[in-house]
Amino acid sequence: MFARFVCTLLVAFPLLAGAADTLVVNSRATGTLYLPGSPGVAYSLDFASELRPASVGRQSGDIVFSEYGPATFTLSYNGRTEVWSDAWDPGMGQTSGRMSPGSPILNTGDTFSHDFRFMFTRDNYGAEGGISLSTPRGLFPGSLDFVPQAFTVTDPDRASLIINMLMGGERIAQWYGTVDSFSLSISPVPEPRAMQVLPVGLAVLLAAGWRRRMPA
Repeated sequence: MFARFVCTLLVAFPLLAGAADTLVVNSRATGTLYLPGSPGVAYSLDFASELRPASVGRQSGDIVFSEYGPATFTLSYNGRTEVWSDAWDPGMGQTSGRMSPGSPILNTGDTFSHDFRFMFTRDNYGAEGGISLSTPRGLFPGSLDFVPQAFTVTDPDRASLIINMLMGGERIAQWYGTVDSFSLSISPVPEPRAMQVLPVGLAVLLAAGWRRRMPA
């Protein structure tokens, strides 16, 4: 019985440890938002999602992280606040992050993008889009990798915001935003308390089992 319990812990520990690969990616921005048929208005954006490794492009060098946990896209403008979240319809939302190094052959810059697609959030309406940052190759302000980091860029020509409004999964309007200030923070998801005490508990159980087997 004791051996079976220990084996269960040994199997569960690597599965729980896999959660350590999950990161909280948080993009924040301020700037001017342009809605169809109206002048630009000031906005602020807070887009946070939990992502984990998805793929690495062998030739392009792109590093992609995809949805793993909760995601919320909060846009405030003109006295209103719009919130799109996977909480409205769990399993129907998709979020991703991509780091792309520039190519000297194609003369492209280094880019980061943070995208979302929430199909049906309220009354059959949804939204998709994201925010992206592009800099000349080699001048990216942080690490071109999904590692813990934080930085802010205040160059209005470096980032942009696109939001497509959806109805029944089809685009019905597009919002566009310029970005005066862009901030990115990437941090690990805090480990559950159980994760922190599991190694200690396992060591105690192993020691107890070893002492039981010792001859008197």
